[in-house]
Amino acid sequence: MNSKEMKKSTIIIALIIIIMIQIIARVYVGIKKEYFHIDEAYSYSLMNYNKIQITENNDFYENWHTKEYYIDYLAINEDEKWDLKPVYQNQKDDVHPPLYYALLRIACSFTINEFTKWTGIILNIIIWIFSAILIYLISEKIFKNTKMALLTCLITGLTLGALETTAFIRMYELANMFVLLITYFHMRIYSKEEIKIKDIFPIGISILLGSLTHYYTIIYTAFIFLIFVIKYISKKQYKNLIKYVSCFAIAAAISILIFPPALRHIFSSYRGHEARGNLLNIQYIFSNLATYLEIISKNLFGPLAVYLIIAYIIFYIKKRKEIVNSENKEINLLLIPTILYFILVAQISSYNELRYIMPIISTAMICVIYALYNLLKHYFKQGKAQIISAIILLIIIISPAVANTHLDFTYTKMNNLAKKMEEKANIPALYVFSDQSIRFLDDIYIFTKLDESYIMKYSLATIEHIHDVLEDKNTENGIIFIYNNGVEPEQIISEIKDTYNFKNVEDIQKLNEGMVKYIH
Repeated sequence: MNSKEMKKSTIIIALIIIIMIQIIARVYVGIKKEYFHIDEAYSYSLMNYNKIQITENNDFYENWHTKEYYIDYLAINEDEKWDLKPVYQNQKDDVHPPLYYALLRIACSFTINEFTKWTGIILNIIIWIFSAILIYLISEKIFKNTKMALLTCLITGLTLGALETTAFIRMYELANMFVLLITYFHMRIYSKEEIKIKDIFPIGISILLGSLTHYYTIIYTAFIFLIFVIKYISKKQYKNLIKYVSCFAIAAAISILIFPPALRHIFSSYRGHEARGNLLNIQYIFSNLATYLEIISKNLFGPLAVYLIIAYIIFYIKKRKEIVNSENKEINLLLIPTILYFILVAQISSYNELRYIMPIISTAMICVIYALYNLLKHYFKQGKAQIISAIILLIIIISPAVANTHLDFTYTKMNNLAKKMEEKANIPALYVFSDQSIRFLDDIYIFTKLDESYIMKYSLATIEHIHDVLEDKNTENGIIFIYNNGVEPEQIISEIKDTYNFKNVEDIQKLNEGMVKYIH
């Protein structure tokens, strides 16, 4: 084995160790995950059920349901195993493309008749493995330094934002992977004087699959597209331009042929209208940017992330000639699309939340590490710059664990609510539901743990009706009482206590859109 092969084998071993560490971190996060965001419940229902909302069922309200009723909405039954129609039809009726849901359905085919967080988390972990490899390959191209590429791969996969992306059972982990894949394949052709079909074919496939995952990947891709179009026009490489533009046109055409509703989603759905409306509200642009800077700062590695980018921009302006001569031009394929995506999405996104920048969570972190390393490299020798970078990055990555920082999408603040419900599973549960707040899926996980539950419309929640509903139920040990926003519970609780001679009311858990109480 020659030295070159030895070096390659060492890199592979190091990369395997790094990915194993990242997998262990993600499994730990998965174990800690206690609850689900409403959109995570949608992930399971959209790939499975014959309609988007369980509340659309004719028998949903004013009926007793077992936990199997809700599990059926979230899990695949044996006779549904090979029926992929819901994947396409539900996405057609909703506002997202279908690829992620198809993959989640395949994952859920291994857990027939069972709803579990692990189908989504394991799927995201598998996707992450490919992302980690791409992060290394991209980092190697921009740093031209194996050690820094391995360090970047390690750190990028252990940021809060990266762990949140895996914990959140949505399409964002897959979108992040396709953003990396699109970037990597573009880096491979950046310096080529002549591109061939075999060079742009993987770009076309990546663009196609990315567009079928999340429409926001199109935003990132559009900025890379502009870079290359400007490059080919300025250098008068018209053959390259024709091949490159054709690649995009064919990928777009195939994407629309596969999923025609995409055009309606982007241009005329409520999300499309929201995006255009937000884009025109320029008076909020600075407040939106400030909010998103705070979000990305928290989820990369603290305020230092923002300060590093600002410091690097100032440093770049001051020493532009020196930097340009030594810099790898491929970094522009990361910096420019990531920054422009960040600015645009901060303005057009429906909510100011981490999920909308999850597709660039990896490219953003690579940019931050690049800024740190290059700042240090101009003041220290390369070896010292690497050591100092490693120390700073490792301290910052470890600090959230030391500070016992909670990840938002593990919902540890739910205080083991599901376990508490399992302990009281045989107690009848009454959910008084107001249509002023229709986010039932925020709380559906509770009902997969209860033996029997009843969804009562708030307009019908009289004590006489409640008594009729509970007449045949064993209330010796009390009842679980749940209500959502829009319900004024005091009178209902008082009348239940008087009617059933209950003495105590315990607050079990505050929900996103309501409250769980135990009356006994």
